[in-house]
Amino acid sequence: RIWTHAHDVGDNYINQLNSWKQVAKQNPKDGSVYYDFIRTYRHDHIYDCEKMQVVCAAMVGLIGMDVRADEEN
Repeated sequence: RIWTHAHDVGDNYINQLNSWKQVAKQNPKDGSVYYDFIRTYRHDHIYDCEKMQVVCAAMVGLIGMDVRADEEN
């Protein structure tokens, strides 16, 4: 699924929503790849609010993966 937002939000909303970026890094000791997050915009309050909304929606069953009884381990 694609995360969407209203089309009339301002630049500040978009900048805060995209305030963190996942980057791949290589471990110099063994060459393995790991992922880290870097902040791309100073303020990230709106990003935090969006994450909390997803958690709340999942907790009340509005979003998430349904599991059938015959698929449980």
